[in-house]
Amino acid sequence: MTSLAIIDRVQVIAVTDASTHRAHLVTDDAVVAGRHAGRYRAVCGELVLAASLTTPERGCCRACAQWRAAR
Repeated sequence: MTSLAIIDRVQVIAVTDASTHRAHLVTDDAVVAGRHAGRYRAVCGELVLAASLTTPERGCCRACAQWRAAR
């Protein structure tokens, strides 16, 4: 793996939205930017309010899943 490949790689984490219970993919940068408010901008563009860690998710956001598949 070259250093260029590492730079191009984007790390994401799944965050369950408190209102829809859908999992959205959020980048590391978005986690840092939203950590104080608990709201994160997902790769699909949605603003996600993080649910409790015990909240079961009801599937993944379709746009986030397409984003991941395109990578």
